[in-house]
Amino acid sequence: MEPSEVITYRLSPEEMERLMKGDKTTMGAAPKTKKDLTKDVYLKLIKQGKLDSHIRKEYGLSSWTQLKRMKENWGIAGGSGAEEKQVAVPVETSLEQVMARMDEMAAEHAETKKQLNGIGEILTQLTQKINSPNTQYIQNDGEKSNDQQVNELIRKLLKELL
Repeated sequence: MEPSEVITYRLSPEEMERLMKGDKTTMGAAPKTKKDLTKDVYLKLIKQGKLDSHIRKEYGLSSWTQLKRMKENWGIAGGSGAEEKQVAVPVETSLEQVMARMDEMAAEHAETKKQLNGIGEILTQLTQKINSPNTQYIQNDGEKSNDQQVNELIRKLLKELL
C-alpha cells in the first residue's frame, strides 16, 4: 500500500490567534449550506423538534421563501405562515396521541371562544352605555353615574385584553 499524499495547511496569524483563543470555527467542520439541506435531513431535524427558523439559520438560508420553495419541491410544503397554522404529525405518532392532541386543541378553541364571547359582551355593554343618554345626577347613593359605569366597563375590557 502506498502512502497517501500529505496536505499541509497554513493559518494566517489572525486565524492562529482566533484558534488559540478557542474559536472552533477556524478549523472546525465547514459551515452547513443550503446544498447540505435535503428532504431527509430536514425531516430528521423536524423529528428532533427543530423549528424552521433554527434550520434556516443553521443552513444559511436568508429568507423564509427559500425554505418554503425547498419544501414545495420536496412535496412537503405547508402554507405560507399567513394561512391557518398547520400541525405536523410525525409518522410514529399513534392514533391515541393524535386524538389527545385534537382534544387539547378543541379545549383551547373553546376557551378562546369563551374569552371572545366575554369581550364581545363587554363591548356590547360599553356601546349601550356610551350611546345612552348621559345622566348627570345620581338617583341613589349606591347607584353609579353613566360615566363611572363606562369607565368600569373600559377597565374590565382592558383587563380581558391584557
